[in-house]
Amino acid sequence: MGRRAVIPTPVLAAVAVHSPDKLHQNLCRQRTLVAIGTHDLSTIQGPFTYEALPPEDIKFTPLKQTREFNAKELLQHYLDHDQKLKKFVPIIHSAVVYPVIYDARRTVLSLPPIINGAHSAVSAELGADGTALSVSVPPTRSDILHACDVAEDVAIAHGYNNIPTRIPPTATQGRELPINQLTEMLRGEVAMAGFTEVLTWALVSRAENFDHLRRPDDGNTAVEIGNPATAEFEVCRSSLLSSALKTLAANKENALPIKLFEVSDAILLDASRSVGARNERRLVAVHCAKESGFEVIHGLLNRVMEVLGVPHKDEPGASSRPVSYHWSPSTDPALFPGRQAAVFSGETQVGLFGIVHPEVLAAFELPYPVSALEINLEPFVFDQFYGSLLEPLDS
Repeated sequence: MGRRAVIPTPVLAAVAVHSPDKLHQNLCRQRTLVAIGTHDLSTIQGPFTYEALPPEDIKFTPLKQTREFNAKELLQHYLDHDQKLKKFVPIIHSAVVYPVIYDARRTVLSLPPIINGAHSAVSAELGADGTALSVSVPPTRSDILHACDVAEDVAIAHGYNNIPTRIPPTATQGRELPINQLTEMLRGEVAMAGFTEVLTWALVSRAENFDHLRRPDDGNTAVEIGNPATAEFEVCRSSLLSSALKTLAANKENALPIKLFEVSDAILLDASRSVGARNERRLVAVHCAKESGFEVIHGLLNRVMEVLGVPHKDEPGASSRPVSYHWSPSTDPALFPGRQAAVFSGETQVGLFGIVHPEVLAAFELPYPVSALEINLEPFVFDQFYGSLLEPLDS
């Protein structure tokens, strides 16, 4: 006899009754081979005994009855008044002794294959003793990964509309995070500039994150995955560029030019955070054609900054604003020397753009020149007074 804790509901109670009936009709050969019953294990106590006794000595209150019968009286009652159970009575009616199952307290659990006792009946009003319930997840529920998944199942079974509402103990305001508002705005603007949005995995291989981009792995940048299931998901990407180039390689048979972009998170190690890492919202864009298309990527950078309300430092009136941007030559290994630049907001580098290095193109099996842009968007999440709207979720 197996035992599993469940949350009783009217639906589960109905399943507990009807499922054995289906088995009785086919595999159990109308109860002549096997009879199945369900019991509330909190009302009974083992060990259990299976005995054969004279029908006059078997006395109990059966399911759906309010008084006690002996076995002989009960079978006659079913023959006279119960059309459903009447067909099973001949299985044991002429026997000298009847089968009966007792628990350790000598409480009748069942008169097989006819009826169970009312004492251990399963209903939707059952409850677990105490204040805690131990739940075991069966192997068939691979979707349950956390205790919150169990809570969700309970809430669905109970009904979300049946959960009483209450005023929260603290004043809260439900709204979209400013970084997400900025993300949605930029997605539309970059798409209107002729770029196609892609959505890629946050996990990449170590080679794609470092070797393919000609960048060294210092061990202090990327978050490593413990025991990765596949070589393609070894680390969390510390740059969106590898994902964009990988997607570009998968679509290189399309007509040129190919212009792709993604606004998503890069994951970086950060010892100052309690989890040891942080997400950084970035924009990456790539342009692939028979020519490098450097001017296209450069133009997209200017358009993004225009939308963000950040002027170039050499524009008239830029000196009167707290935030401006500029670029200067850079030496990133992923980009071609002399054909790349770092993007700065004030004195802080926030991104880079340029022509992708030929060795990087070869690593991703790209036959055409590619120009790329990648910038960190978080420094530009500010209000009309240039005050930061970023709300740190972790300190």
